[in-house]
Amino acid sequence: MKIRNNLMMKKIKTQEIMAAPSYYKKFQCAASKCKDTCCQSWQISIDRRSWRKYLYLIRKERKQNRNDWNDKKTRQWIQKGLDFRTHSFAMKDGKCVFLDRDSLCRLQRIWGAELLCNICRRYPRHMEVYDGLKEFSLSLSCPEAARMILTEKENLHLDLDYVKKTRNAMRKRASKKRCQDREVFLMLLKIRKNFFLILQNQSLSVKDRIIEILEITEKIQTALERGKDCLKREITEYEKNKKRKEILKKNPKNDLSEMKKKEQRYIFMSSCCEVFEQLEPIQNKWKKQMQKEWKTLYVGGLNEYERKRADFQKENTERISEKFLMYFLYVYFLGGVYDGQIETKVKFAILSWLVVREWAIARKEKMGKILLDDWIELSSHYSREIEHSEENLEMIEKMIEKHSMFQKNNIFAAL
Repeated sequence: MKIRNNLMMKKIKTQEIMAAPSYYKKFQCAASKCKDTCCQSWQISIDRRSWRKYLYLIRKERKQNRNDWNDKKTRQWIQKGLDFRTHSFAMKDGKCVFLDRDSLCRLQRIWGAELLCNICRRYPRHMEVYDGLKEFSLSLSCPEAARMILTEKENLHLDLDYVKKTRNAMRKRASKKRCQDREVFLMLLKIRKNFFLILQNQSLSVKDRIIEILEITEKIQTALERGKDCLKREITEYEKNKKRKEILKKNPKNDLSEMKKKEQRYIFMSSCCEVFEQLEPIQNKWKKQMQKEWKTLYVGGLNEYERKRADFQKENTERISEKFLMYFLYVYFLGGVYDGQIETKVKFAILSWLVVREWAIARKEKMGKILLDDWIELSSHYSREIEHSEENLEMIEKMIEKHSMFQKNNIFAAL
């Protein structure tokens, strides 16, 4: 993060803002009741400090007050549970070896949470650090967190805490990650706040909210590329227009016939699903299930696809769609301060919603109905495969940024 030199030189205490959604502190792990435990299907890497702690338990002949660490069987049991090649927990039948029959962690049951590694102790909690701001979130990949995110009745509200930091602490934090420009960062914060207001405007359909956000994003991206002054003017102009008229601007002009729009939508969404099928899977069963369900969605051709889509539109999905989009904008939008690609971040959020919606259409066609548990399952699986793979995230963002397929008009047609 970029911090001005005059601030660094002053021997005063500064404040760091810590922000989290109002539901963040309410999270409690479902433990043995979880339908898709986080202790399976992916590699759990162990941080250095926890790794040294486990090695200490294995190698040292020493007794602790609470437990007998010197017990040979205990040491061997822990040793077998570690993968020394990848510095992660060993897996058996796709599950962590420390997971017992009740889907609980043996390490935690015997010795408490202090023996857990950082990932196991913190997940699904996540933190992003910006210039003077720490933002906390829950990962959608956790089914219980997904339930909280998608069913939250209130509008998104960020709880703020202020923590005093000395200049040394600020310098240490600044050395880790620097914003390109603090002024741009503050403007992006303002833009995201406006996006939140648009998305939570329930007098409009989700489609109209997305259209408005995309239209604004395109102008903001162009202004950002021209410079800070241009960006500031664009934001000021938007806010003035917003005060005069709070409803959506007219929908973008589209001279295509209704049949051409349907063809455009069919080609775009089937191509998007093909792109996602090419990503490196974290869970092979997820990829097989995805391919199977999506195949049933497109195999009948355009007319059959439109019939399934029209049948799905009878479902009331506005609130879930709103919460899903709010999550992705909250987590990813401010990342545009580092690469300047805020339009890519917004399109990624919308594309994620479109792909999960396609999956939901296929699920309804298969089961005859779509339930809240289905939305939670589909959203958490999508998040686990995309958000927890740096390679997949990078590949998607590059395609959105460079491929003409992801231009605005195609996204409009798919809504």
